[in-house]
Amino acid sequence: MEKCPKCGGNLIENTKLGKVFCDDCGYAKTYQENEQEKSEEKQEEKSKKIEKTENSICPSCGATMHYNPTNEKLHCEFCGSEKDIENEILEKAKEYDLTDQELEKDTDWGYEHRVMSCKNCGAETNIGKDSISKFCPFCGSPNVVKEDEKETRIKPETVIPFKVDKNACVNSFKTWLAGKWLAPNDLKRLALSDKLQGVYLPYWTFDSDTESHYVAQRGDYYYTTHRDSKGNVHRTRHTRWKRVSGDYSKFFDDVMIPASKNHRADFLNKIASYDLNALVPYKADYLLGFLAERYTTDLKEAWIYGQGKIDNMIVQGIRNQVGGDEFRLEQKETSHSQVMFKHFLVPLWISNYSYKGKNYQYVINGQNGSVEGDYPLSPWKVGLLVILGIVVLYFFAKYSGFIDEYF
Repeated sequence: MEKCPKCGGNLIENTKLGKVFCDDCGYAKTYQENEQEKSEEKQEEKSKKIEKTENSICPSCGATMHYNPTNEKLHCEFCGSEKDIENEILEKAKEYDLTDQELEKDTDWGYEHRVMSCKNCGAETNIGKDSISKFCPFCGSPNVVKEDEKETRIKPETVIPFKVDKNACVNSFKTWLAGKWLAPNDLKRLALSDKLQGVYLPYWTFDSDTESHYVAQRGDYYYTTHRDSKGNVHRTRHTRWKRVSGDYSKFFDDVMIPASKNHRADFLNKIASYDLNALVPYKADYLLGFLAERYTTDLKEAWIYGQGKIDNMIVQGIRNQVGGDEFRLEQKETSHSQVMFKHFLVPLWISNYSYKGKNYQYVINGQNGSVEGDYPLSPWKVGLLVILGIVVLYFFAKYSGFIDEYF
């Protein structure tokens, strides 16, 4: 059913009057005006599709081009042709007021794609219409389906393009794995990069100017000494508490909140050292050859998480301001103003692999190549490490006199 352009309600046809109207806000237009608008929309959509096709088609051989992280150009794998990506220089990423709905109107991602849905973990990613992916990049399941679906999620405003290609990622992973002494030796010989997939992950950032009033307790240590009946001197620590109150003001800039619920948060937190100065205006060319995850944490939910993250930093700031050896926060009230946000994509290489029937995952930052993941432990190496620890403790106890004194 056609939607009202003013309020988003359903438009109803009135054949007697020859008009369509909205029962919610009263908006109305004639059949002729309605058909003309539909025609203009179709023509605009056709023009967009032609532009999208021209951008991704190789001018030499007609094959589909992909984004190449090594030189930040479009590359044809069949004839080797390359094409520059025309993009403007971004001095500062555009941000929106939290109450502004301007960004939510733009859902055109700028390229023809389908939605890849995983029936195992529920992840949804945008995949180029001609691209092929046989497994889910998040859980490794082959149980994925590709659907033609109208895009309803907000288009990212900016993106950090991939800087590290797949070959460099494989080398980074091998170096990382070589440093894991407790990993089984045969693990290092397996082809663990076969399922390595480049994915753009969605993120939100928030800016907020905060004012907090607090009531707290500051604890300062002091010591007393006394002698026991045998003349031994003992030193005892005490805490002197003092009630304090005050105000704490701080502006928070670019507080990052992941917009995905499908990744290992502990992994991502360790490698999410993305340089936001590298953000460029969103352009679909950067997504060609990669997956782009659709956000599962919307703006309202993300701001709830953002306030929690900001609140933790405020508490730490108050702790530092109060000083003392110990700290107890009794009461805090915080107000937020000038809250701004932006929505963007960051590059991530992700892979799942199976070892002796158990699944493992590793991820690689697509901007700087840092690696994080889990891996199986060799029971023989763990056992050897335990025995070695026992031997070290035994000789330490023996030569320190502990065994002779107590045994």
